[in-house]
Formats: sequence, C-alpha cells, structure tokens
Amino acid sequence: PPPAPAGATYAPEASVAVAAAEQAAPPEALSIAMRIQFEHDSSRLGDEARQVLDRVASVLQDPLLQDKVVEIEGHADASGEDAYNLSLSEERARAVRAYLVEQHGVMPARLPYVGKGESEPFDGSDPYGGVNRRVEFHNRTG
Repeated sequence: PPPAPAGATYAPEASVAVAAAEQAAPPEALSIAMRIQFEHDSSRLGDEARQVLDRVASVLQDPLLQDKVVEIEGHADASGEDAYNLSLSEERARAVRAYLVEQHGVMPARLPYVGKGESEPFDGSDPYGGVNRRVEFHNRTG
C-alpha cells in the first residue's frame, strides 16, 4: 500500500487507515480513510467491513467527536460505465451509513454521504484495482 498519511496507521489485516482518531485534540481536518474491500459490482458489507466499521463507530462516538459531521464518500474502480460507477459508489456510502446508524446509533444528520464514482482512485496507477472500491470519511464540521 502507499505510505500512510501523517498521523495515520495502517492495519493490514483490515486494510484501514484511521487518521487523527485518538488524538487529545483532533485537528479540524479530521479524516478517517478506510479501504474496505467490496466485492466487484457490490455494495454489500462483508464480515471484515463490519468489524472495521465497529471500530469507526467507536471513534465517532468518542466525546471529542460527538458533535462532528462526518461525510461518507463512496468510491468505485474503473470497471463499468461512469454513471453506473457513480451510482454504485453512492450505494456503498449509503450501506456504510446505514450500518453506523442502525447498528451503532450514530445520528443520521452527522453522516451525510456522497458517491464519487471512479473519479478519485486510491491507486491511480491501477484504476481497475480492488483498492479503489472503498469509502472515506471527511470532517465537514465548520
């Protein structure tokens, strides 16, 4: 994988990077980047994805972050048509949001979501690679 951003750690078993999640005073630009391996042409959350999201929910419920609005961005690889990939990436973001809301009680208003399609690959050198099928979280609190 590419080098971890400053303040992030990679957990190879879950393929996830969590940046600024456990700092005493998280920066305004809080970003939790996740790489969940979605199956090709799917928005279904597998067991590993749910385990990672359980950890993310704990971070979101931390008293330091309880008032933050965190946008969920869904992404796709370059397989398929642009419009289809945009829709699929939105379905992935929606599935992650639904899990956090339904299983962990995170308030829906804190979790807007958007699909980015194939427009922002994680690995631009391999736009068809599975690493591009992911979600990312970004702090949108003013």
